[in-house]
Amino acid sequence: CILQDSLGFMWFGTQVGLNRFDGYTFNHYKHNSQDPHSLSGNDIEAVIEDRQGILWVGTTGGLNKYDRHQDRFTRYQNLPKDPSSLSSNSVTAIYEDSTGELWIGTSGGGLNRFDREKDQFIRYSHNPNDPSNLSNNMIKVIFEDKKGILWIGTMIGLNRFDRQKGKFTCYFHNPNNPHTLSDDAVSTIFEDSKGQLWVGTPGNGLNRFERERESFVRYQHHPDNPQSLSSDFIFSIAEDQSGTLWIGTVNGLNRLDKENAEAGIIIFSRYFY
Repeated sequence: CILQDSLGFMWFGTQVGLNRFDGYTFNHYKHNSQDPHSLSGNDIEAVIEDRQGILWVGTTGGLNKYDRHQDRFTRYQNLPKDPSSLSSNSVTAIYEDSTGELWIGTSGGGLNRFDREKDQFIRYSHNPNDPSNLSNNMIKVIFEDKKGILWIGTMIGLNRFDRQKGKFTCYFHNPNNPHTLSDDAVSTIFEDSKGQLWVGTPGNGLNRFERERESFVRYQHHPDNPQSLSSDFIFSIAEDQSGTLWIGTVNGLNRLDKENAEAGIIIFSRYFY
């Protein structure tokens, strides 16, 4: 993961620690078992800067808050006997929503909301006996759309979270219904300038969510069609200033033809190394 913070510093997360670049030199931050103010782990999964200018770092060993003045970290980790602690040390996603709430996704422990005032976590996890709960505890991505709806992509299902009721609406792949998600696993979520929600999967292509029908339109790779997606393994989705959608895959970059898309004709232009 890569981040440029509000002061201009570049941060690079790797599997062997965190690096800060000031334009001239690198500072390296690593886990030190003898130092409780070092990183909680070296495998960096997520880095964000919140609206207060605080840097948050997710690792496979917990969540970390960076203190710029003292150049050290405060660790937040799972404490087995404390239900208000982080649900799992394996942090996979960090997201600050429009209200300033901090959300932390984990691998195996579900979703957490951080209560800044109490310095505690509120947990949301999968319950097989309750369909209005989180669909799966393996969180891959957290995203808030322009309407303030929180979307959580997991290894088994896409979730829409109603914060007022504290309940989830879950969307799954159904092999007998082509209007469902193309795959249960979600790798990325993006909303374009028109308010259309796009969902990428790690192996079964791209999906566009039709809000009114609560259904999905699938876009996938077809070997015999050079105007289809170049790969079904979607890494990232972005939109440029002209409104053109770009899709990053494991095998090339794709540009969705905007004019044809508006006319209902889907054509992807492919770009390879």
